[in-house]
Amino acid sequence: MIKLGISPALLEQALQDNDKAQLEIAGRFFATKDEKLLIKAIYWFQKSANNNNRDAMFSLATLYYRGVGVKKNLIEASHWYKKAANQGHCKAKKIIYRLTLELLTQSAEQENSEAMYELARQYLSGNISEKNYNQAQHWLTKAVNLGHIKAMVNLANLYDQGLATPQDTKQAAHLYLRAAQAGNTLACIKIAIMYLKGEGVAKDLKASVFWFEQAAQQGNSDALFNLANLYYEGKEIPQNSTKAFSYFFSAARLGHAAAMYNLAILYQQGYGITKDLTQAQYWLQQASQAGYQAAHHELITSQLAQFAKLASQGNRDAILQYINLCALTATRIDNEALLNWLLKAAEQNNSNAMVDIANFYSSGTPPLKQDYQQAMQWLQKSAALSNHQALHLIGYAYLVGQGVPQDTKQAISWFEKAAKLKNDKAMVK
Repeated sequence: MIKLGISPALLEQALQDNDKAQLEIAGRFFATKDEKLLIKAIYWFQKSANNNNRDAMFSLATLYYRGVGVKKNLIEASHWYKKAANQGHCKAKKIIYRLTLELLTQSAEQENSEAMYELARQYLSGNISEKNYNQAQHWLTKAVNLGHIKAMVNLANLYDQGLATPQDTKQAAHLYLRAAQAGNTLACIKIAIMYLKGEGVAKDLKASVFWFEQAAQQGNSDALFNLANLYYEGKEIPQNSTKAFSYFFSAARLGHAAAMYNLAILYQQGYGITKDLTQAQYWLQQASQAGYQAAHHELITSQLAQFAKLASQGNRDAILQYINLCALTATRIDNEALLNWLLKAAEQNNSNAMVDIANFYSSGTPPLKQDYQQAMQWLQKSAALSNHQALHLIGYAYLVGQGVPQDTKQAISWFEKAAKLKNDKAMVK
């Protein structure tokens, strides 16, 4: 042991389950390239790996991968490479992809249809290898010949899109139909669309509805949505408001955002159901939360209209809500309408609206031109109603001579009045 550089102290650490010491001893035995000592190297690599040493895991995986000192075993190699990768070993992460392909290929070559399908999927996705549609088609075809249903759908998609082969919608339809007849939901939808459009098959609306219904019975929201649209539009099949509503409702309950939006429209129109604006609003909100932009836009438009109606009656809270919502949604504000709303509020002795109008004049916000004297008049009206903001702004106007002669004493007097009403800025001054 001493000749190998394994000191008693190092051996003692290893025996006490020190993973680094165990790895060090494994490396010393392995470096001799002596087949008898290689067994000991593997023993210590195993001990260190079991103690979560990622380098030991990687070394052990490599021995299994190459068949050095142990019988070649890709499954065992994959196991240890994955554990090393999970511990952050960079080389292990790269090798695991290559090994996964090897394992899938090995299994596929043994006529395993699931491995063929999974191998094809990897070639299609490009996640662990470069995309290769030809290889994908090769393995999908073999899997289809063994009756693999999902492989039929993927191979049909290749023919449908003309990937790795000239586009062949007839072959695509044939494969989709086989998979649909075997109960595959996606295939049911695909063949339904092909019958609807007459692509790869003769146009057959009855068959289209049949296959959409087959997918719908399996709880597929897209199928339900398509059926709803067919009955709502009435272009391909007779219009049926009751069925349209029923299918939109079922799809919406399954989380289909577009169905939620269309359901809201039906409730607004009273189409196929009693008109119910509360339900319409609910489904618009659901669709908006699901990310459907048209619903979000309609909600915003509706809220702005509600705020504008109240604002036009002089409700300053509604005016502020309108302004805030416009800012939040980057909606352009009509300043002339806004000014008219504020004037209406001011007529109702709303002192805050008076301050707002004064600010319009002070800043020269269109449609008004800058006019400090007009601003002062509105501030004085507001101050007469004990508005602390107005009191403070009048004090500031005297301090800088804005619309009035500069007068520090007057400024202090107004600031004191504002401070008595707990105006923070005036209290600081």
